[in-house]
Amino acid sequence: MGCAAALAEALQGCTLAEARALSRATLIGLVDGLPEASGHAATLSLMARDALLAALPAGGS
Repeated sequence: MGCAAALAEALQGCTLAEARALSRATLIGLVDGLPEASGHAATLSLMARDALLAALPAGGS
């Protein structure tokens, strides 16, 4: 499973605080590790998560 797919599954049912708290290390663990050359996949997935959360209206859930 790819990082983006694992992140999408992990975020289902999370609160905003839980979504923000999900770390790169946790995401890499969800995909059973990544080769060093593919480590950017986790970073890019979390950057997309951060952009999505930043775009939510204040007080959004």
